Amino acid sequence: MVVMFLPPILFFEALMAMVIIHKFWPLAKWVSGPYRWVGLALIMIGLVLTMGQAGRFRRHGANVRSHKAPTRFIHDGVYKYSRNPMYLGFLLALLGAWLFLGSAGALIPVVVFGLVMNFTWITYEEAYMRATFGDEYRAYCQRVRRWV
Repeated sequence: MVVMFLPPILFFEALMAMVIIHKFWPLAKWVSGPYRWVGLALIMIGLVLTMGQAGRFRRHGANVRSHKAPTRFIHDGVYKYSRNPMYLGFLLALLGAWLFLGSAGALIPVVVFGLVMNFTWITYEEAYMRATFGDEYRAYCQRVRRWV
């Protein structure tokens, strides 16, 4: 995979695109007033989720870099409920940023980010995990959903 499309970089690119679209092509104002502040809570929840799980990988000696071979199969904690909590955290943070910005146009990069993650990175990583961890990973996929 190309470095400019690594998940954390893609997250920041989506965030920048949201701000640019909001400023120059907002389309319509969908969220306003105090509801926008719910977005800040989602941003915080998303970032804590992502960073917390990255820390969990490091503590277990697992490779957190998605473009490298997996070294450990983490399936406890939040991973009992989502196979991709780091990406879910990024998506929640982007949804929070969209709510905070409040414009319809800013939702476009959120959708694009979710689709790219779902159909490229997650597909790529799952194939790698199946090849590395075999039946144990297949059984895990039967028990735990991809997102939530």
